[in-house]
Amino acid sequence: MKRSLIFLIFILISSLTIGQTPDTHLKFVAGYPNFKFEPSEWDEVYNSAILRLEGDSLIEDIVLCDSMHFLYFLRYYYDYNNLTALVAQKANKYSPIAIKRYQLISVNTRTLDTAVMEVPALISEYGEQYKFFNQKLNVVYKNMHLNYAIKYVNFDIPAQSFKPDILYMLFDPIKQQLELSTPLYYRDMIANGSNSGAYLDNNVDILTLQSDTVNNLLRIPSSLKVDSVYPLVLPEKFKVPIFGGRIIINNPHVLVAYFYEYSDSVLTYRVLNKKKKEWSKLSMGTVKNGKLLMNNFDDWLVGCNRVKAGGYTSNGNIKYPGQEVWKQEGTRYGPSLFTILDKFEQFYAEGFLYLYNINTQKYVEWNTGQADSEVLLVKDEFVYYRKYDAIYKALIVNGEKLGEPELLVKDDRVPDIHWAFMSGS
Repeated sequence: MKRSLIFLIFILISSLTIGQTPDTHLKFVAGYPNFKFEPSEWDEVYNSAILRLEGDSLIEDIVLCDSMHFLYFLRYYYDYNNLTALVAQKANKYSPIAIKRYQLISVNTRTLDTAVMEVPALISEYGEQYKFFNQKLNVVYKNMHLNYAIKYVNFDIPAQSFKPDILYMLFDPIKQQLELSTPLYYRDMIANGSNSGAYLDNNVDILTLQSDTVNNLLRIPSSLKVDSVYPLVLPEKFKVPIFGGRIIINNPHVLVAYFYEYSDSVLTYRVLNKKKKEWSKLSMGTVKNGKLLMNNFDDWLVGCNRVKAGGYTSNGNIKYPGQEVWKQEGTRYGPSLFTILDKFEQFYAEGFLYLYNINTQKYVEWNTGQADSEVLLVKDEFVYYRKYDAIYKALIVNGEKLGEPELLVKDDRVPDIHWAFMSGS
């Protein structure tokens, strides 16, 4: 009888934990992507690293780039278990020539296997030298794996020349080869929007499309008409606006488009559930100087709502929710929030975070009371979010509200964390 009771208790505990990913697999990524085209040797350089949660502490696991590198992009492709960083290595610490070479760092977020790939700074085509345009990088899914669609430029080519001043190239990370691209490849572009915080505007992954109102089509920007049509079956009776549109999220199960539909207080996203082949509308936010902040995890669209560009004044006339706890000093992973607002990017946020389920169309919004907040991850019906220097975990109850939040970690490095994933899951 005693053995049977123990066995039943074991079965009950096992059934309760099935489908739940233990927090011991939780990893965070810290870093501040630099948005400058040509950083100099005097610019502040910050490290980027993967940190693991151990108890209520953070341990540095993998360094993605150190103080000898500029971090241009860091993007997490949830559906492909991929974390991609674009970095530029400095020639040496005090060199007047800032950039030695460009590298793509790819991390498998399940196994933590890491690959470092060289990206040529210059290529030769049409008898001309083209320079890598480090602010432009997209990902396309081709030949059963991720490829990087990148851009090279030579703006010194005369306008009357038959030679193009912009080249779109496809970089195969397995073969480590470059090939001339066509708009056709961008039909399979993967877009993950942005991390869902109020800043890091430069880290946004969006495809901007041009309008073809005559044929009611969207076209991939190109000098070619051939293969430039973006294959999107639009909502019924929908007319493409003359400004075109933006693809914010695109992966195997959802596409989110923004067609500049807005009023004085609301902007509207169009959401395509690819499995159901159904469109829905998501209307929210403040449109005047508003920011498009959205990411996707499984069936959930997540982000930071009611965020406006601008608003900060160094004399302190504008107060931000929760700013009384912000520290003046930065960390090795990034500058202080005051420095970001003063020198790099300006925004005004009220601390509202949201979740939207693409299947049920249920919307959940909550106010953290902290302008510097963002959703980091949704996994197994739990949402993980950052509230300045603290990370919380909360159960999504019936898809309608959040349960009581649980504090996972509070640390001076947490304000520089903008991504999270589960390894070994």
